[in-house]
Amino acid sequence: MSEISNTQIHKGVEKGEQDEQAGILALAAAGFSPREVALLLAARQRVQQGNLNEWTDDFKRLRFARWLYEHGHLEG
Repeated sequence: MSEISNTQIHKGVEKGEQDEQAGILALAAAGFSPREVALLLAARQRVQQGNLNEWTDDFKRLRFARWLYEHGHLEG
């Protein structure tokens, strides 16, 4: 197993911070407001942490309606 030095870790963190700053600047240059940039960054963080649930209430209702139909509780 290879060891990673503190210098390599620090450079990796700096690179990640630089990439994030470049992304923020690119979004601002594309016309996003500071609030929109913050919302996009928060969404990205939720995705990376696996906490983003893309199922809308309408989608959940449709799934339930499908379940009702498949189990004979609704007629089509």
